[in-house]
Amino acid sequence: MTSIQNVLSAYAVPLQVWMSPEARKCAAEPVIAELGAAAKIQINPLAVLNDLKGPAVVLIAASELSNQELKALTERAHPGRAVLIGGTSDRDVLMQGINDWGVVRVVSADASGDEIVAAVRAAGDHLKREVALESAIEDLDIETTMLDSAIDHLGSGQTAAVERAEGHASNALSDGLTTALNREASVVRELVSEFPELKRAVNGIDALTVLLQQTGDRAIERAAGLEHADEDLDAMLRGFCQIWEAQHNTPLPGHIGTGAKTPIDPLEFAVLLMHLCEERPDSHPVRFDAHRSGETAVIDIDFSGPASFDSLAVPDGIEVQANPNDSSKIRLTITMTEPHHG
Repeated sequence: MTSIQNVLSAYAVPLQVWMSPEARKCAAEPVIAELGAAAKIQINPLAVLNDLKGPAVVLIAASELSNQELKALTERAHPGRAVLIGGTSDRDVLMQGINDWGVVRVVSADASGDEIVAAVRAAGDHLKREVALESAIEDLDIETTMLDSAIDHLGSGQTAAVERAEGHASNALSDGLTTALNREASVVRELVSEFPELKRAVNGIDALTVLLQQTGDRAIERAAGLEHADEDLDAMLRGFCQIWEAQHNTPLPGHIGTGAKTPIDPLEFAVLLMHLCEERPDSHPVRFDAHRSGETAVIDIDFSGPASFDSLAVPDGIEVQANPNDSSKIRLTITMTEPHHG
């Protein structure tokens, strides 16, 4: 069994086939004969429309595309799709079927039983992929919500006693969430070859996983009374860009090359960058550059419109400045602890 088959099996659903009145005249006999033992087949689904629940493959005839009751049937079959019988020579009918009825397979009006069965099988495979993708995305949303709660929790401690207790809890939570994110990432990663648009989501999950691990490490150091290890600033910046691109499904171009180490907390830094980039609803980042200047790291963020940071709490060690000549630019300056010598 291939990796993609493993993913599909994890979210497998029984195949249902629903037939319209005209479609069952030519499709009922061959479909029941070939698939009756493996699928739940409804030859009169309109009679029990309110009791039906998708996903399902719907068989409809081209002559029925004006029937609104059947349209409700295909909507109830979501995320299942339809097989259209007839209309192969009429471009308008085909476009209506594809755009309005979710048709994924078409056979001619005089198609053989084998052709109809093959179309139903293909639509069923398509249904399984749709269900797997939607289920994986729903699971990812749940894990993201858990991560948001964890981040809120990690930022709430104020006193040393609370920080020690939070350190132990955060480490356990970080380990648990890291395991959960790795599991969900493996599911989505298996789908990337078939759905390339998920690549940004996988990169975002990987970056969130690293951020969680760093947060857990800091919790251990804090609980033990140890000094925090310096972090790779460029890796932190690249991780933030991956999270931003996954969240907004848009690229964030630029060049990152400071070669700097910094004691700044990765989570605090990520929160600062996210607040900077979301401070104004009418302006978003369009470019992200970072370079070395003497003993400092300089981060320039270009926005699509005016940028502001008046209401932000800036962690120690970071200076945020507006560009006096261009209101759409913000600069962050960080003192290096280990300057780049490359």
